[in-house]
Amino acid sequence: MTKAKGLVISLSGLIGLTGLLFWRYYLVQEKPSLYMEVASWDLPMEAPSGIAADEAAEVFWLTDWKSGAIIKVLASNPVKVLERHASSLTFFHPNSIVLDPGGRYIFTLDSVTHKIYRHQWDKPEVIDEEAPAPSPSSLFMAVYDPPGAPAWRLAALDTLAKSVYLYDPRTLKAKPAIALTLPKGMTPLAFAGGQGAFWILDSKTKAIWKFEQNEKGEWPAVRAGEVALADGSEALTSATAFAIRQDGSVYLVLETAPPKLVLVEKRSKK
Repeated sequence: MTKAKGLVISLSGLIGLTGLLFWRYYLVQEKPSLYMEVASWDLPMEAPSGIAADEAAEVFWLTDWKSGAIIKVLASNPVKVLERHASSLTFFHPNSIVLDPGGRYIFTLDSVTHKIYRHQWDKPEVIDEEAPAPSPSSLFMAVYDPPGAPAWRLAALDTLAKSVYLYDPRTLKAKPAIALTLPKGMTPLAFAGGQGAFWILDSKTKAIWKFEQNEKGEWPAVRAGEVALADGSEALTSATAFAIRQDGSVYLVLETAPPKLVLVEKRSKK
């Protein structure tokens, strides 16, 4: 197991009474759904740690935690490598990757140096800005770009405090603001943005949860559905990242042997 995944798994702790009521409420209220595996591909890397899709959803950008490479693959055939960029840093272990919706920058989060880096889009090996992550336990990033917002924000998740921080991508060194804090009982395996919301892949429930701010400024947690993989539920614990597509499909990155990219689609439980 590479990177700081062990830290994430060990942070679940004990759930208080409030947390128990939270889980009961949403388990009862939400219509049962499953994210079923429909396809999978072996990935051309040793330790896949992050995934991001471009606006046209034609390519994926992936990070390899072990080598530090930023890799561009074809979405329709992720085995095909289009570009592979080595880092200019001596030590670089990217745990997450985010694409600027405007196509200007690529952002990565290094789980060893605890830094967020801004890379040039056309030359990802070139870093033109860096800033400290919110904390050493900040492992994931996502795009937050809700409808009607004047500008998108770069979100970072602290897996220990369960807080989501928002950065202005133009001024990374400015102090980030806390957008929300996840429920106590949640143990994130991965974090994503899409459709104007945040998404959490939760280790405890083996489900994907959606957080979307309502008119009252609240962030209710909605259980989008459990994840069912061909290799069983235990395979889900090897997940390191996932991406939400506009059509609702989900691509999971699994640090298995060999590493895999798995496509899951939502189905109603019978």
